[in-house]
Amino acid sequence: MTAATESPGPVPALDLSAQVVVDLAEESQAYHAEFAELFWRREQPQWSLKYLQGLVQPDGGKSVERLAWRQCAQHAAVHRRRGVG
Repeated sequence: MTAATESPGPVPALDLSAQVVVDLAEESQAYHAEFAELFWRREQPQWSLKYLQGLVQPDGGKSVERLAWRQCAQHAAVHRRRGVG
């Protein structure tokens, strides 16, 4: 087995308090805000934040296509619950 194919082993469990999660969310939003002036189109900040949120999700792939699919599925589920569309 080469270094490129070796398994890194089990992923350690994270034991984060609710406050730590809130702090991390605030820090990631502040990090995202640092780039606000670089977005040219109105929808870019929204989608880039969704992309960052997708990167920290524990499940699934991290490709742009996979993250977009997950966001669309979540959006559709919200509308179904509200009886819209």
